[in-house]
This record gives sequence, structure tokens and C-alpha cells, in this order.
Amino acid sequence: MIRTNKKKKIVLGVVCALIAVYLTTLFGCYFFEPSTFNYADLSLADAAFDMYGIFDKSLNDTFYLKQIDENNIVALENDNRLKFIVGTIILVAENDAEYSEIEDLISSINGSICGYIECSDFYQIEFNSASYEELVDICHKLSENESVITAIPDYFEETPASDSPANSLLDDYTEIASDDNTENKNDNISALELINAYEAWDYSDYFNSVNVGMIDGVVDYTNSDIEVVNADDYSVDAFYTDEYLSSINHGTHVAGIIGAEQNNNFGIDGMCSTAEIYSYNGINNSISYWIASLCRMIHYENVKAINVSMGCNTFLIISASMGDEFALNYYDNICGVFEAVLEKLIDSGDEFVIVQAAGNSAYSSQYKVFFECFGYGDKKILSCLDLLGLLDTKTGVADAKYVFYFSNIENEKVRERIIVVGSVNNYGEYSIFSNTGEAVDIAAPGEEIYSSVTYNSFELMSGTSMAAPFVTGTAAMLFALDDTLTGAEVKEILTSTYSATVSVDEFTYPILNAGNAVSYVYDLISAS
Repeated sequence: MIRTNKKKKIVLGVVCALIAVYLTTLFGCYFFEPSTFNYADLSLADAAFDMYGIFDKSLNDTFYLKQIDENNIVALENDNRLKFIVGTIILVAENDAEYSEIEDLISSINGSICGYIECSDFYQIEFNSASYEELVDICHKLSENESVITAIPDYFEETPASDSPANSLLDDYTEIASDDNTENKNDNISALELINAYEAWDYSDYFNSVNVGMIDGVVDYTNSDIEVVNADDYSVDAFYTDEYLSSINHGTHVAGIIGAEQNNNFGIDGMCSTAEIYSYNGINNSISYWIASLCRMIHYENVKAINVSMGCNTFLIISASMGDEFALNYYDNICGVFEAVLEKLIDSGDEFVIVQAAGNSAYSSQYKVFFECFGYGDKKILSCLDLLGLLDTKTGVADAKYVFYFSNIENEKVRERIIVVGSVNNYGEYSIFSNTGEAVDIAAPGEEIYSSVTYNSFELMSGTSMAAPFVTGTAAMLFALDDTLTGAEVKEILTSTYSATVSVDEFTYPILNAGNAVSYVYDLISAS
């Protein structure tokens, strides 16, 4: 009996010791394990930075940007996930502010204009030296001037080396390499059937050519089924590196869904057969570059539908969704610039829709991160240990409103031309990874979608990245039928001609019905 009790005490002691070690390790990781974030090697980013060459002043002195130098990209002192361009701010001026007036204003604070986009009163401004705090102070003072709408530092958005959903700027959930086989074709056919694409294509004889844009990983224009109008703007070979290969696969996959040649040998069909695709790099670039890309597409290239299958990193999305003040201010400042620029383009008569993927952060487990400005982060060890969810983990709180800077715009004139797209599977069920929220406007197939990638190959990919181009391609078909439609009208048609909906949490979203949308526009034209 004595020996038995002794054994029980030993076993109990071992169990208690293990529990103590477990809890100590668990709480130690909670407080001290750094959040993981994989960084791109910016010294290898020459291909992305070289694309600034299309905005050289020698080509157009009313539309130009200064190319950034990787040595001038620095991080905030208290969180190296947030980067900005040293000594550089961006500014949007009021309509009646002359260039000379802004130039004098900037000169008075020892700055100089290094970039200018006349159609949107957008300025890129540099100073000889200025800390982040000094740049923020300068921006606040400039924003108080009656000739200035908004001014912010020129932030730099970095794509991490990993393309996992929690870390990547691109929002692909997963990708599955596959050969050309019947099973994969059937997967894609199911998606096309779900959105009634075949009925839409019955009207293809009436489609005119339409310009469609992308801000994404660059498109491999050597793919035999995809044509990129602005292929001369970049060398696709320069992006065939370990750093960029996943992003160029992503961009090419999205382009294939939008406008790959139909009835080809690989069993994929682009949504809009008459789409003329313009591809702009969204990877490893500054806010100023994205603004310039938008202005060039919308104002100078008459692009009607722009696909944005990318988003901010999950840390920032979760933090903003949880009400973190730093994250919310960061979003609001950048959104203000996009909003002001897009409103100016609309007022000048440009019509367009921007189709934004809702993001894939819904399933991501994020823990409270102390002493870092984003507030939440990914802790891999803790995620493995915290099987019972004992600590402050947040899952399913990612709001699509914060996936990127278009989805957070509140200006009604601009917002009615932004379409945020969630993902459903081929059964019409909302994808577990797809973000939700009031910002989501519509859903489309986003699981195991078969489309083009690099080296003239084809793969299955999943994510809201794949759902968005189905909507973009359908928007392109509407514009191809009637180029007098406004962006607001196109969004209204896409979101009101559905025949099925999907519900998740407290939200219900229409599922894209391309056939209904196209036939609706065709009937309007026929009746007029």
C-alpha cells in the first residue's frame, strides 16, 4: 500500500510538473515570443523598382515620379513591419491650386517637387533629411493649408518572402500544382456554371474591345493565351526569380480568369474574350507608385475595370479590425489619398470600377503582441501550444473593410465604384478563409480555380484573389456591351442581378450571376 501511494505521488508530481512546464512555456511564448514576419530582400527588388521608369519625367512632364532607392526604405523605430521612404511625402492639392502655388508652398519649408500627376493634382515631394516624426509633422501642417486636401509620408508596402495568407501582400490562400486533366477542367466548369458564365458568353458577338487593368504580381505575357497591352513596360524575365516567382504566378493566374483566350487546349476560359489587359506591379512598391498606376490606367489608358487581388498583411488587418488606434490612423491616412485622387478622376469624367478581393484572413489565429504598434501578430510556437485557446487569440475577426485601401473608402461617389468580393466554393458555400463584413459587396467562386501560370502552364489556386477576377471579367463584359455605363451603374447591375445568395455570420451576400448581368444590359440596349 505504501509503495502504491508513493507511485501515485510520483505520477501526480510528474503530471503537475509537466502542466507547470506547459503553462510556463505557454505564457512565456505569449509575452516574449516575437511575432513572425518574413521580409523580402529589397536588394533583389530591382525589377520592381525599374518599373518606375514608365513614369520618367523625360517621357511626360505632367505625369512623372522619382524612382525609389532601396537604401531609402526604412522602418519605424518601434515596428519594422511599417516602412516609409526617407524624406519623402505625397500630397493631393485642391482643384484650383496652381502648380506654382504648391511649388512655392513646398519651397517655403525647404522641400522640392520630384513627382507630379496633373490629372489628379498629385505631388511627390522630397526633403534633404527628415525623420518619420518630422515628416508626419510636415504633413499635418501642409494639410491645414487651404490649397491642400491631404498629405502623408510615402509609405512602402513590402511583400514578405513567404506567400502564406498571414504574411503575404498577395492574398492567395493556397495553390495546388496540377497537370492538364479532365478533373481540373470540371472544377473550373463548376465555377463557370455557378456564375452562369455560359449564358453571358452567348452575347459575345456584341462585345466591343474593353481595357481591363490589374495591380498584382506582374503577368507573364509570354503565356500563349494571355495578351498584355503594356508588355513593353517591363521585362517579364526580370521577375523570374525566387523572390517574385509566386507573385508572377499569382498575377498570371488572375489575368487568365479575366481574359485568357477562350476555347484553348488547356480547358480554361477567360471571362471576357475582348479584354485588353494592362498589368501593373503591386509588389514591393510605394503608395505613390500605386497612385500613378491608377491614374495612368484610368485617365490615360481608358481602363474601365481594375482588378486588385492583393491586400495588407494580416497583422495590420486584425489590428484595425480590433480597433487599434495606430492601425486605424494608418488606414485612414492612406485611404484619404486614394479617395481624393479617385474623386478627382471621376469629376474629370473618367468612369471605372475597382474590384477588390476581400482577403483571406478569416481563419488566421492572431495573438496580442506587446510593444509593437500593430497590436496583434502571428506566433507559430504559441499557436502549436495553445491547443485549448487559453490565451488572447483572435480568429475570425478580420474585417474586409481593412483588407486594402479601397475597401475602407467611405466617400459615396468613390465607394459606389468599388466592388469588394468574397469567395464561395462551387456549391455556393462561403469559403472558410474569406473575410466578411459590411464592406463585402458580392461573392464569386474562389476555391480550386484552374487558370494560367508561368512557363505556359496551368494550376489550381484558391483565395479571394481568384474570386475577384470573375467579377472583374463580368464588369468588363458589361462595359464591352455598353461603354456609356458609369462605374456606379456597373456595380449596381452586378450586385442586383443575382439569383442566389450566401449567408455567413450575420451577413448575406449576392453570388455573381454573369449571365443575368450581361443579358440585363443587352436588354437595355435593345430597348433603347
